[in-house]
Amino acid sequence: MKKLFCILLIFSLVFTISACGKVDLPPLPEVTEKPEAAAPASEPGQTVQAPEAASSAAGDSETIPAADQTPYTRRVTVNFRTTALEAYDPEEGSQLILDFRYDTPIVRIQGKEDASQTINAYVEGLDEAFYTGTDYAEGPGTGYNNMLMLAEDNYTYVRENGVDLPMEFASTRDVKVLRGDSQVLTLVFEYYDYTGGAHGNYGDKAYVFDTDSGKLLSLDDLSADPDSFRSLLTEKMLQQIEDRADLAEMLYPDLKGDELKAAVTALLRDGSWSLERDAMVLFSDPYEIGPYAAGIIRFEIPYTELEGVMDARWIPFTMEGNGSFTVGAMSDIPD
Repeated sequence: MKKLFCILLIFSLVFTISACGKVDLPPLPEVTEKPEAAAPASEPGQTVQAPEAASSAAGDSETIPAADQTPYTRRVTVNFRTTALEAYDPEEGSQLILDFRYDTPIVRIQGKEDASQTINAYVEGLDEAFYTGTDYAEGPGTGYNNMLMLAEDNYTYVRENGVDLPMEFASTRDVKVLRGDSQVLTLVFEYYDYTGGAHGNYGDKAYVFDTDSGKLLSLDDLSADPDSFRSLLTEKMLQQIEDRADLAEMLYPDLKGDELKAAVTALLRDGSWSLERDAMVLFSDPYEIGPYAAGIIRFEIPYTELEGVMDARWIPFTMEGNGSFTVGAMSDIPD
């Protein structure tokens, strides 16, 4: 019986091996090492076909055409890490007295590791400035230790005097990505502090990076003629105030004439402008040109109104194509 079983097993294996040998495998796909170039755009904003991203070995740098050559599609990825610190009262440890939290964007630019590292190193400086409250970089945060001292003093004052005041202070920094492409990465840091009173204080600061080099761009980097560019931006903001009643109503009523011009011209500073997908945006701090209720006042200037003065390399390329975007839970996405 055992011999018969072995014989049957051998014949079964021989049949299986023979069957496997008869399977016709599909032909290997043909691989194109470099993407075909898209038709060059002769004018800023002209519609072009986007070339597919080139695949390269790990660590290899991709060749980026000069600014006046074919547009290049480069993938920019931004992930976030959140640091959250909570402090409780020094007596019983049950009352939350400080919420200290900040987001850290972690940037990866396809084929541009040096640029990615440059941006990430700059963000690390902003993190250190926010946590310590120093001017190591350009962060406006007051720092964790200083906020904790204020929160503990506030808690002691409330307990000893029996007054009805908020005990929870806060210092937070959120980050938004408003543009990320083969030309520009725009990060806007949203700051909020609460140290008692009717409301907290908040403000935005924008950081615009060249994704080819990782350099933080200044306003003067956007044009070969910075003076004319600044004059044009001032003119556009004043024109928007004149044309839009809703925008004019946000401003202080007595802000007129030369004072108004000086006020909007003051917005031409680094940190108060951003390059977004459809427009360049200039914005104020709260209380700067309007009351607290007006919030942060934004002036959106379409790129079409800046052509000829702004360097074309910072104006987004217009792409053709169809597609869709959906949002879903990670657990619902196969593999």
